[in-house]
Amino acid sequence: MKKELLLLFLFVAGIMQAQVVNIPDANFKSYLLNYQFGDGILDANGDGELQVSEALVPDILDISLPASSSINSLQGVEAFNNVTFLTISCRVTEINLSGLSQLQTLWISDIQLTDLDLTGLTGLKGLQIEWAPIVAIDVSGLSNLETLDIDALNSLTSVIIGNNPNLKNMFLYSTSLTELDLSGCPNIESVNLQFFNNADDIYVNLKNGNPSYNPYSANIDLASNANPTNKCFVCMDEGEAENFGSMESNVLLSTYCTFTPGGNYNVITGSLLFDNESDGCDTNDSVISNIKLNLNDGTENGSVIGSTGLYEFFTQAGTFTITPDFENDLFTITPPFAEINFTEVDSLVTTQNFCLTPNGTHPDLDIVIVPFGARPGFDALYKVVYRNKGNQMLSGSVVFAYQEDKLDFVSANPSENSATPGVLAWNYSNLVPFQQREIYVILNVNAPMETPSVNIDDQLGFTATINPVTGDEFPDDNVFELNQIVIGSLDPNDITCLEGNSVNPDKIGEYLHYNINFENTGTAPATFIVVKDVIDAAQFDMASLQLINASHPVQAKITDNKVEFRFDDINLGAGEKGNVVFKIKTLNTLQANDDVTQKADIFFDYNWPIATNDATTVFEVLNRGDFAKDNSVKIYPNPSKGLMNISATSELKSVELYDVQGRLLQAGSTTSLDISGRASGIYFVKVFTERGMKVEKIVKE
Repeated sequence: MKKELLLLFLFVAGIMQAQVVNIPDANFKSYLLNYQFGDGILDANGDGELQVSEALVPDILDISLPASSSINSLQGVEAFNNVTFLTISCRVTEINLSGLSQLQTLWISDIQLTDLDLTGLTGLKGLQIEWAPIVAIDVSGLSNLETLDIDALNSLTSVIIGNNPNLKNMFLYSTSLTELDLSGCPNIESVNLQFFNNADDIYVNLKNGNPSYNPYSANIDLASNANPTNKCFVCMDEGEAENFGSMESNVLLSTYCTFTPGGNYNVITGSLLFDNESDGCDTNDSVISNIKLNLNDGTENGSVIGSTGLYEFFTQAGTFTITPDFENDLFTITPPFAEINFTEVDSLVTTQNFCLTPNGTHPDLDIVIVPFGARPGFDALYKVVYRNKGNQMLSGSVVFAYQEDKLDFVSANPSENSATPGVLAWNYSNLVPFQQREIYVILNVNAPMETPSVNIDDQLGFTATINPVTGDEFPDDNVFELNQIVIGSLDPNDITCLEGNSVNPDKIGEYLHYNINFENTGTAPATFIVVKDVIDAAQFDMASLQLINASHPVQAKITDNKVEFRFDDINLGAGEKGNVVFKIKTLNTLQANDDVTQKADIFFDYNWPIATNDATTVFEVLNRGDFAKDNSVKIYPNPSKGLMNISATSELKSVELYDVQGRLLQAGSTTSLDISGRASGIYFVKVFTERGMKVEKIVKE
């Protein structure tokens, strides 16, 4: 048996020794036969042929030929199965690298190929290609690739990276690429890109779920581009921007290419349900929107607020605590919080719902007026948003009062139930907890030639009231006052403090409302929009931020002192508009004459952000007149058929009632006003307090 095995081995070895590599190009064959390797040449036996056994000897092969070389084909190189380092520099038009499974480093230069097949090079760790008319490169099958270096491939329009977990270094110089996706490379450490002949803007996706590279360097150079005014949009992970060096002004670093993180992650999702009948939450109960949920992993905090009722957190491994965060404690939450534990990161999904039931009987309404710009002589649009943030279903009325001498009523949607000069009223019924409704009002603003005239920088006053006020848990927010500054031209992307440019210092520590408008001024629909507001933590209490209203489905993500309102799949058409309204408390440590400012950046798809104006509000004792205005004065119910209550945070001095002609009808100093004997219509109440004075328009039903 041993003799037979020995004979078989000698037979196979003899076949390999005798097997000749097919090399049809005589010049290439001569180059290989005389290739210096070790102490000799590849043609070790000197027979003028290259045996397979001889091709298996070298682990390094250098095919670097001058431009004058007459070699036209490299057929036969695929027989060098044990080569780990291969250099090819010659003007050939065809290369077959299949079978070089041991190859670890490949350097190619000056070839005349438009396509390069790298299939089967599974052991490749380093790939460098330069000076070639190659159009496309696909390295998605090279799972061991660590370094990719592409230089002077001026015709290159496509590089497919795919999922390459071992890729660490990416060098790309002088190409015509307009898109590069590195999202499947979670361990990349160095990215250096230089563009050459790009007619269009460039998109680079570095969002791979790993922003904490150490070490890490990134550089993007557009200076050598044939069109240096082109822009480069770089999508990256949160916190990755500091890894980049100094960027040119036309390189935009952003996290807003997708609203899901890069790389692998887990998901915690769910809804909040309102159990109005206290029989346990089920699919028949309504989903609650605009409620904040806080996420804590033991070290860091984050929050989301969704207008659709569905929440989502993207996490890694660890233990996470989710807690619903309500503006007021009017509900029992089951469970009050939830702990979710992920032992690994493997696209795991956990659903955690929360069930809310009324905690006692607490009616609570609020209302806000959202303006969309007022110009002299033009129509102005106002949105009245009212909502039930208590735990009881309510019915009542909404009253909208405006300066009828300066504004003419045009229309309302829905139509008003009653209208008197300067006052519109609507009845509402069966407003369930967490429900909000909207009323749109169009008014025409007086022109400068009308009497009284309205000019740029004039202030227009509005009041909205939602009834019932009596018995409301927090009656202060049943009345909203809007002080609007008249403008000369509309800015389609702006932010406004709805309380005005100045408010009384007694409002320090209370909510200010902000509206952010945006408009697609481009020519194509915007797929997604992000409104980012970095809030000054020295002025505002981030924990108090509440989402009030939005024109489209939105999710607010709060991280540290940054809030991002994300409109995914909004598809906002050219010329179409949208807005988002939120409220936030100022810090109670502020003083009189301090000011607070909000500013936002608006991102439309992969475009540079549009910066809004600065919305600055001053806490000052004196307003535009010579007297202090006491905004703490409240008069309710309004409208009323008889007795009206008057409240203020400071001592009440006197109360005066006037008709629309300005005639004094009655005066007193009590905290109530009886108008039961007055005719139906509009009146004005002037209230003097220890802090100042306030004039309020009232309606006698």
